[in-house]
Parts: sequence; C-alpha cells; structure tokens
Amino acid sequence: MLQIIQKNIRSILPEEQEQLAKLVNDTNSYMAGVLKSRPEKTTCWLAVEEDLILGWSLLRWFAPDVRSYTFAYISVFVDKTQRKQGVGRELVAQAVAHAQEQKMTPRFYAVTAEQRAFFHACGIPSFYVTPHGFPNTYWENFRYVKQAIHEKKGTDLFFLNL
Repeated sequence: MLQIIQKNIRSILPEEQEQLAKLVNDTNSYMAGVLKSRPEKTTCWLAVEEDLILGWSLLRWFAPDVRSYTFAYISVFVDKTQRKQGVGRELVAQAVAHAQEQKMTPRFYAVTAEQRAFFHACGIPSFYVTPHGFPNTYWENFRYVKQAIHEKKGTDLFFLNL
C-alpha cells in the first residue's frame, strides 16, 4: 500500500538519499546538489511502498528573493516503472497543500515536454510551470507579478481539482 511520508530534507536517511538520487537520474543535476547540500528551507514527500521509494517531491523556498517567501518551488520525481499510476499526482497534491498552508504560491520545475505535460495533466496552469526558479531580469519579474495578479483575480485557489 502506497504511503506518502513528509520529511524535512535534513532528516533523510542515507539509504533514502541513495534511492532519491537514483530517481533524479543525473548526478550533475541541480537536484542532485540539493540532495547533497540538504538546504534548510526544504520539505519533501516520499511515496513509499514496502520500503521502496517509488517517487518523491521537493518543495523549496529561497531568500533573499525579490518575491520574498511567497513562492514555493516544487519538483517531482517518479520511478519510470511507476508512472501513470497516481504516484506523481499524489506527491503534487501533498506539496501544493503544504505550500497553501504556508501561504506560498506553488511554482513547478519542468524542463522537458514530458514534465510540462505531467503538470498540465495534474491541472496546473502552464503559467505556474517554469524551467528555472528565478527571473533572469527585472522585466521578467515585473511580467511575472503582473500575470500572477491577473490570474489570481476572482479565484483564491486554482489547485482545487487535484
């Protein structure tokens, strides 16, 4: 039976860290670095079945950031053999719920078309999916804030369908 376990990344055990690193699938990636550095402002969820980690999600917030602590950056990793079975969707739901409890707006890392399609299938508006966490310029940040205000009009939570 699938269990979702919330943990601070600093409490990840060495054997869990090894399994998570395999799911990241790239020892030179940014996420591999996060696993090694275990930053303070990070929470993760492990999808576990019979002591095997099938997937995990990570929620991270940064400071200093011109947007302060209002944005939560979420990444999701699921074993290829476990995809399209609801594991990733449950990990997204847990991370989103936590972000909303903390009064943060979720943003989702997705570099590949497959990752973007996954978040779209979860009902995430494409505006909240990004290949990077920080705007490259002041004007990109200005456009981002303007669009966020526009999309938030008339709705408090856009993730109610998860």
